[in-house]
Amino acid sequence: MSGELEIIERVIQEHKQVGAHLRALGESIPDEQARATLEKAHAEWIPGQTRNLPELKAGLLDALDALDDGLRKHFAFEEEALPPLLGELLMRALKLQHAEIAGEISQARALTQGIRAEGIDREHQLIEEMRVQQAIAALSRLIEEHADTEEKMLDMLRRALETGQQ
Repeated sequence: MSGELEIIERVIQEHKQVGAHLRALGESIPDEQARATLEKAHAEWIPGQTRNLPELKAGLLDALDALDDGLRKHFAFEEEALPPLLGELLMRALKLQHAEIAGEISQARALTQGIRAEGIDREHQLIEEMRVQQAIAALSRLIEEHADTEEKMLDMLRRALETGQQ
């Protein structure tokens, strides 16, 4: 049972770590840290500011790529370690959430890549930029909700395991 508690503690601790910078390549990015990094890039994305559009677009794409890479590693750990604790149905539900988040990241990336300042009128450019902003806000909410749901489940499991050891 101590191994199960260690797994739960690791996932919960990863969710609680929030930092300004992404970890070095090869390490897992916690859901909360990934969300915070994305929110920083999102805060800099202000529709209508075309003078910095190439830099802002590149920064947002970098943040999305880092988010995607980090969450894939984090989700892979969860999908390997948690099945004995959660069972088949809860794991299936968790994997569905992971797939939904990955899909939202892909959608946000595609919208961001499609932004351009030249060749379209100002109104259409603002519409494209607002779509990106909405996609990033929705992605941030989805990641936050996922982390909250997971932490509640893991906290319940931790309490059950700790009670069983006494």
